[in-house]
Amino acid sequence: MLQELLEKHEGNTFIILEGFDDALLGVYEEKMVLIYSTKKCIEILMKDMPISMAVDYFYLNIYNAYIDDKQPIFCDDNLMY
Repeated sequence: MLQELLEKHEGNTFIILEGFDDALLGVYEEKMVLIYSTKKCIEILMKDMPISMAVDYFYLNIYNAYIDDKQPIFCDDNLMY
């Protein structure tokens, strides 16, 4: 999906979360930023760490990290954490 989105929006610059391609939902075209699933991001992190660590890591190091105005946004989809 990432490659398709990049081709569709050629000429735009996106901040891509490496290793989280499976969590990608789409593009918020008003701001031209990528949208990632919070649930899927945490599930990806859970492959390498327990759920509590994955949740903490996600919120401390990804969700709340400020990069710049082009940083991705997150959809809090079906959270059970």
